[in-house]
Formats: sequence, structure tokens, C-alpha cells
Amino acid sequence: MYKKYIYTIIGIVIGIATHAVTNWVAEVDGKKIMYSEFIKIFDSQLEVMKIMSNNQIDISKFRNNKDYQLKFLEEYITMNLVLERIKKENSTAKFIDEKWLNSTSQAIANYIKDQLILKAYLEKVLLPKIGEVSDKEIEEVYNKYKDNFKDVSAKEASKIIETKIKEQKALILLEKLKDKVKSESKILINEDEFKK
Repeated sequence: MYKKYIYTIIGIVIGIATHAVTNWVAEVDGKKIMYSEFIKIFDSQLEVMKIMSNNQIDISKFRNNKDYQLKFLEEYITMNLVLERIKKENSTAKFIDEKWLNSTSQAIANYIKDQLILKAYLEKVLLPKIGEVSDKEIEEVYNKYKDNFKDVSAKEASKIIETKIKEQKALILLEKLKDKVKSESKILINEDEFKK
């Protein structure tokens, strides 16, 4: 009995280890890209896409779409190869100003960080304050945009619309917060500087 238990554990461990080693999505110049690594990159790119669209792109339709993942993987590999070559060329040709590149990269990183803070605030603080969405609200939005829901079941369309309505209401709360903090602060803008 004890031996059988040990063999079972060894079999499971070998199976897990084999799966981890063989679960790759691409190999580029002898280096494998593991599925788990790819999914992290893919998910983070979807989040960036959502943030850069100011939450206007619904990334849920891409998340589990295998065709989209495959296209993304192919483009990701190609762009990384191109970027590697460009960086090598830049090390000798110096066609990119490193100082500009670093300051611009930092500005973009700061922007994304701020957007992530806003996103977290919307999701964790403002969205929970939103009450239930009425069937009437959902129906009004559906009727206005029904062409967008041709390939979606009524239940799924209802869920998407409800989420979007809640997000819009949370954005309205954020606008009210912006107005409130502006009114609580003493702001003086020198408009003469913009008339020169």
C-alpha cells in the first residue's frame, strides 16, 4: 500500500514536471516561450489596451479567443525580433536620443501607473457604490445598440450592458469627485501665459 502511494505521488510529480516543460507556445532561435509566460504577457497587453482606450475596449472578448491569442503571439514574436535588431543598429548608429527615450518612457510609465490607480479606485471603491441596474435601463441600451449584439445571446448581452452601465455610473461618480476636489482646493490659473 505504501509503495503504491509513493509511486502515485512520483507519477503525479513527473506528470506535472513534464507538462511544465512541454507546455510551450513558440520557440524562437532555440528559446522556448512557455504558455504561462505567454498568458502573462497577453493579459498585461490586454490591460494596457483597455487602459489606453480609456476603458472603451471590452477586452473580455479577446481574453479566451484562441485565434486572437495566436495572432497576438505571432505579432509579439515578430515585433520583438524587429525591436532587437533596431536596438542593435541604434547602439552604433545612434538614431534614437537615449535621453529623450528615457524621459518619454518614464512619462508613459507614470501615465499608466496613474491610470491603474484610477482603474483600481473605480473597481474597488466606486463600482461597489453603484446599485442594481434596472431592466428598463438594460433594454434601452440594448435597443439603441442592438446591432452590436447580433452574435451574442440575450443573457450575455444583458450582462455586458449591465457592466457597461455600472462603469458609466462609476465614471459619473468620478466626475463628481473631480468637481468636489476642485471646489475644495484653491486653484489659480494664470491665463495670461496662454494668450502670448
